[in-house]
Amino acid sequence: MIAIPLVTGVAGSWIGGTVLGLGTVGAQVGGLVGSYLGARLFAKEGGHESLPKLDSYQTQTTLTGMAIPLIYGTRRIAGNVIYIGDLHPYTVKHKAEGGKGIGGPSVTSTEIRYRRSFLVGICEGPVDTILRIWKGKEEIDITTVDIFIGDGNAGLSVITGLEFGHYKHLCCAWFEEYDLGNYDSIPMFTFEVSRQGVTVNPVDVVYDLLTNSRYAAGISQDLIDVNSYNDIRQYCNNNSLAVAIAIDNQQPLLDWIDNIMSHYFGFLKIG
Repeated sequence: MIAIPLVTGVAGSWIGGTVLGLGTVGAQVGGLVGSYLGARLFAKEGGHESLPKLDSYQTQTTLTGMAIPLIYGTRRIAGNVIYIGDLHPYTVKHKAEGGKGIGGPSVTSTEIRYRRSFLVGICEGPVDTILRIWKGKEEIDITTVDIFIGDGNAGLSVITGLEFGHYKHLCCAWFEEYDLGNYDSIPMFTFEVSRQGVTVNPVDVVYDLLTNSRYAAGISQDLIDVNSYNDIRQYCNNNSLAVAIAIDNQQPLLDWIDNIMSHYFGFLKIG
């Protein structure tokens, strides 16, 4: 029999006692120790989860095989372009009249500008909302972008004309014929994402990382010692211990859990 209690130590004492007691779950525990958070990746080309082919130009935010960020609280994060449509150039004519009293001829110049549609993956969903969007340092009007919060993303294929069924839990933003100005490359976009409020109780984050079967360890919730869990959760509330965190790179799951538990001097005890 294997047990993993979640305890918190403050000033040398344990607060809350056992929160998680696991029974005969050796396979789950082994998977937890060796697993990586962020194993849910933006799909690589090839296989049944292939993406529409990306354009060949280089951009910092067009990457396959990278971890999908997981947000707790409210954070500003960069997006990752996962689909790029055709480039549509267009021209704008500018006419400059001759100076007053000179009678010179007017001069017409032609400016070449570009539009294209693209889909930007943001983070694991569902999220509560996207609060703000920036293009570089400039905040843009969020109403000009179609936001999908990752709760099934119904209608995404209608807008894009493509199937993104394997991204039904991905929070993403669709830019329809976005005006790129005089450059044909897609600029850097960042998004202020809110999930579960402004900040989150760190014990709730640890609970989610241990029990969520879609993007984390998937340990059964039936194995939770609810009374002890609530004790530690209340301790964090009473002491205003909260986090707003973006889990955005791959590392062992227990490393992330240790980092989060450090906010309330907690640790996992195995055995």
